[in-house]
Amino acid sequence: MSIYGAQLEGFEFPPIGTPVTIVVDHVEICASIIWADGEKCGVLLEHGVDPAAFIRTHSIRPLGHAAPNVATLIQMDLLSS
Repeated sequence: MSIYGAQLEGFEFPPIGTPVTIVVDHVEICASIIWADGEKCGVLLEHGVDPAAFIRTHSIRPLGHAAPNVATLIQMDLLSS
């Protein structure tokens, strides 16, 4: 996670440009998919977030450490062409 972005892991992600909502401990963060590669994707956050404070407050784990899922993607709005 960085001030304006995050890397997510999952199974399948929507197309680049798709708006998504990330929920962590009842906090919703609006973002857009900016890249996807296999089981990972990158998102651009709609508003800046202090990553150190967010990770500390919400007990986010670094990639590669076993733990229960800490975020759930609850909304994907597909853009029409």
